[in-house]
Amino acid sequence: MHEKRLEKDFLIGIRQDLRITADKLDADRLTFQHTLDYYDTIWKQIQENRIDKSYMDRASGNLRLIENQSLRLDITRMFTVTLPDREVSDRIIFQERRNQYITYIGAKTPIGANSNSQISGVLNDPAIRFQVMWQGALLVCSCL
Repeated sequence: MHEKRLEKDFLIGIRQDLRITADKLDADRLTFQHTLDYYDTIWKQIQENRIDKSYMDRASGNLRLIENQSLRLDITRMFTVTLPDREVSDRIIFQERRNQYITYIGAKTPIGANSNSQISGVLNDPAIRFQVMWQGALLVCSCL
Protein backbone atom coordinates (compact mmCIF):
# COMPACT_ATOMS: atom_id res chain seq x y z
CA MET A 1 0.00 0.00 0.00
CA HIS A 2 2.84 2.34 0.94
CA GLU A 3 4.66 1.61 -2.34
CA LYS A 4 1.48 2.27 -4.33
CA ARG A 5 1.18 5.69 -2.64
CA LEU A 6 4.85 6.44 -3.41
CA GLU A 7 4.29 5.39 -7.01
CA LYS A 8 1.23 7.61 -7.31
CA ASP A 9 3.04 10.61 -5.78
CA PHE A 10 6.00 10.03 -8.07
CA LEU A 11 3.80 9.88 -11.17
CA ILE A 12 1.88 12.99 -10.10
CA GLY A 13 5.19 14.81 -9.71
CA ILE A 14 6.35 13.69 -13.14
CA ARG A 15 3.05 14.79 -14.68
CA GLN A 16 3.41 18.24 -13.09
CA ASP A 17 7.02 18.51 -14.29
CA LEU A 18 5.98 17.53 -17.82
CA ARG A 19 3.18 20.11 -17.81
CA ILE A 20 5.61 22.83 -16.75
CA THR A 21 8.09 21.74 -19.42
CA ALA A 22 5.40 21.58 -22.11
CA ASP A 23 4.13 25.04 -21.16
CA LYS A 24 7.67 26.43 -21.34
CA LEU A 25 8.27 24.80 -24.73
CA ASP A 26 4.99 26.21 -26.05
CA ALA A 27 5.89 29.67 -24.76
CA ASP A 28 9.36 29.44 -26.32
CA ARG A 29 7.87 28.27 -29.60
CA LEU A 30 5.47 31.20 -29.67
CA THR A 31 8.21 33.65 -28.69
CA PHE A 32 10.62 32.54 -31.39
CA GLN A 33 8.20 31.52 -34.13
CA HIS A 34 8.31 34.93 -35.84
CA THR A 35 12.11 34.80 -35.89
CA LEU A 36 12.07 31.29 -37.31
CA ASP A 37 9.52 32.33 -39.94
CA TYR A 38 11.67 35.34 -40.84
CA TYR A 39 14.81 33.24 -41.40
CA ASP A 40 12.89 30.47 -43.19
CA THR A 41 11.45 33.06 -45.57
CA ILE A 42 14.83 34.63 -46.22
CA TRP A 43 16.43 31.23 -46.80
CA LYS A 44 13.70 30.35 -49.29
CA GLN A 45 14.26 33.68 -51.06
CA ILE A 46 17.98 32.97 -51.28
CA GLN A 47 17.41 29.46 -52.65
CA GLU A 48 14.93 30.71 -55.26
CA ASN A 49 17.07 33.75 -56.07
CA ARG A 50 14.03 35.99 -55.42
CA ILE A 51 15.32 38.50 -52.90
CA ASP A 52 12.75 40.78 -51.30
CA LYS A 53 15.04 43.44 -49.83
CA SER A 54 12.28 45.31 -48.07
CA TYR A 55 11.14 42.13 -46.27
CA MET A 56 14.69 41.22 -45.30
CA ASP A 57 15.51 44.69 -44.03
CA ARG A 58 12.23 45.14 -42.18
CA ALA A 59 13.11 42.98 -39.16
CA SER A 60 16.90 43.18 -39.18
CA GLY A 61 16.73 46.91 -39.77
CA ASN A 62 15.29 47.38 -36.29
CA LEU A 63 18.61 46.31 -34.83
CA ARG A 64 20.10 49.55 -36.10
CA LEU A 65 17.80 51.39 -33.69
CA ILE A 66 19.69 49.96 -30.72
CA GLU A 67 22.36 52.53 -30.05
CA ASN A 68 24.33 50.44 -27.58
CA GLN A 69 26.64 48.48 -29.89
CA SER A 70 27.49 45.91 -27.23
CA LEU A 71 23.79 45.19 -26.63
CA ARG A 72 23.14 44.99 -30.38
CA LEU A 73 25.97 42.46 -30.78
CA ASP A 74 24.73 40.46 -27.77
CA ILE A 75 21.22 40.23 -29.25
CA THR A 76 22.57 39.17 -32.64
CA ARG A 77 24.90 36.61 -31.08
CA MET A 78 22.10 35.22 -28.91
CA PHE A 79 19.81 34.51 -31.88
CA THR A 80 22.47 33.37 -34.34
CA VAL A 81 24.93 31.48 -32.13
CA THR A 82 24.02 31.01 -28.47
CA LEU A 83 20.48 29.62 -28.77
CA PRO A 84 21.23 27.27 -31.69
CA ASP A 85 24.40 26.04 -29.95
CA ARG A 86 22.52 25.49 -26.69
CA GLU A 87 19.89 23.39 -28.43
CA VAL A 88 22.54 21.16 -30.02
CA SER A 89 24.48 20.96 -26.75
CA ASP A 90 21.38 19.96 -24.78
CA ARG A 91 20.53 17.26 -27.32
CA ILE A 92 24.07 15.84 -27.10
CA ILE A 93 24.15 15.96 -23.30
CA PHE A 94 20.80 14.23 -22.88
CA GLN A 95 21.61 11.58 -25.48
CA GLU A 96 24.92 10.92 -23.72
CA ARG A 97 23.13 10.75 -20.35
CA ARG A 98 20.68 8.24 -21.80
CA ASN A 99 23.46 6.10 -23.31
CA GLN A 100 25.49 6.12 -20.09
CA TYR A 101 22.46 5.28 -17.98
CA ILE A 102 21.63 2.32 -20.19
CA THR A 103 25.24 1.10 -20.26
CA TYR A 104 26.32 1.63 -16.67
CA ILE A 105 23.13 1.53 -14.62
CA GLY A 106 20.27 0.03 -16.60
CA ALA A 107 22.23 -2.97 -17.86
CA LYS A 108 23.60 -3.77 -14.39
CA THR A 109 20.52 -3.12 -12.28
CA PRO A 110 18.04 -5.92 -11.62
CA ILE A 111 14.41 -5.28 -12.44
CA GLY A 112 11.89 -5.70 -9.62
CA ALA A 113 8.51 -7.39 -9.71
CA ASN A 114 6.87 -4.06 -10.60
CA SER A 115 9.27 -3.48 -13.53
CA ASN A 116 11.19 -0.89 -11.54
CA SER A 117 14.96 -0.59 -11.36
CA GLN A 118 16.41 -2.07 -8.18
CA ILE A 119 19.39 0.31 -8.03
CA SER A 120 19.63 0.17 -4.24
CA GLY A 121 21.00 -3.36 -4.41
CA VAL A 122 24.00 -2.45 -6.58
CA LEU A 123 25.13 0.86 -5.10
CA ASN A 124 28.44 -0.72 -4.06
CA ASP A 125 29.43 -0.99 -7.72
CA PRO A 126 31.84 1.95 -8.34
CA ALA A 127 30.57 2.43 -11.91
CA ILE A 128 26.99 2.81 -10.69
CA ARG A 129 28.01 5.14 -7.84
CA PHE A 130 29.92 7.29 -10.33
CA GLN A 131 27.00 7.36 -12.75
CA VAL A 132 24.56 8.41 -10.03
CA MET A 133 26.90 11.29 -9.12
CA TRP A 134 27.66 12.14 -12.77
CA GLN A 135 24.07 12.00 -13.98
CA GLY A 136 23.03 14.42 -11.25
CA ALA A 137 25.94 16.76 -12.03
CA LEU A 138 25.10 16.77 -15.74
CA LEU A 139 21.50 17.63 -15.01
CA VAL A 140 22.52 20.56 -12.81
CA CYS A 141 24.99 21.82 -15.42
CA SER A 142 22.50 21.53 -18.28
CA CYS A 143 19.93 23.58 -16.36
CA LEU A 144 22.27 26.54 -15.90
